[in-house]
Amino acid sequence: MRARSANGDGPRDHEALRHLNFPPLGQGGRAAPLVTKTLVFLGEGSLVDLSQAPGSGGKMFRAFDKATGEVVWETELRGGTSAAPMTYLADGKQYIVLTLGWDDTVSEDVALALP
Repeated sequence: MRARSANGDGPRDHEALRHLNFPPLGQGGRAAPLVTKTLVFLGEGSLVDLSQAPGSGGKMFRAFDKATGEVVWETELRGGTSAAPMTYLADGKQYIVLTLGWDDTVSEDVALALP
């Protein structure tokens, strides 16, 4: 059995859906994953792509357990991910680099250190 997990809350807080108490529905957008031996890292996507539907994208970046699909870590960034994340090792420490963008911020690269 393959684990599945929604990437973000999606429109479940919309007035037409709120009373239905849905679990996370996922965000629309073109998010690119970074896959490791045990984790999948995935951002919700950026608002800078004009082809996305309204309400797409989000500023959350998550690590999912590959076996269970559960979110094991997440953080809110200054903008949505606008490119595929990459990873590198420097001085024995692992990093993930993300390119962020949002309609009210300048595009930037951000490096996150893994514990």
